[in-house]
Amino acid sequence: MGGLDQSRWNDFWSAKSWQKLLNLVPEAKHTALFEAGKALLLEAQRQITAQGVHDTFGRVKMWQDMRIGSNNGYVAVSPDGGEDDAVYVITNSLDHGHGVREPSGRALRYQPRIRGNGMYVRGYQFYSTTKLHAESIAIHAAEKGLTYWENAMDEALGGDWGD
Repeated sequence: MGGLDQSRWNDFWSAKSWQKLLNLVPEAKHTALFEAGKALLLEAQRQITAQGVHDTFGRVKMWQDMRIGSNNGYVAVSPDGGEDDAVYVITNSLDHGHGVREPSGRALRYQPRIRGNGMYVRGYQFYSTTKLHAESIAIHAAEKGLTYWENAMDEALGGDWGD
């Protein structure tokens, strides 16, 4: 399947080096998740362009948002249209593909513009491609966030807090 290996992600959080920091500074996990989410959001936006989505005005990229789960349990990137369901439908159709309705047969001059079987438009798979790189991106960014807190603790406590 690819994507984020949950066991490696769990191992990252239970590592002895980070556990002491997380016990002393609970906000550190939120910082690490925020950094991981920010990095994954940038990767998803990069993949939208790389996979060939025709997004002249940048709307599809702008619709992407990251959210941190309750109790700092996870981070996810998905479209955020607020109350507008069209954002979700359009993004899902671009990512997974979508069917095309058949002509009604009423207009004699109608010629379908889509070729092949004419019944399906392929998706760009930008979320799937992002998921392939998610593990390394998320862990690297989370380490960056935790290192910030580790350095702050070293400065505040004179370097002997981790012993």
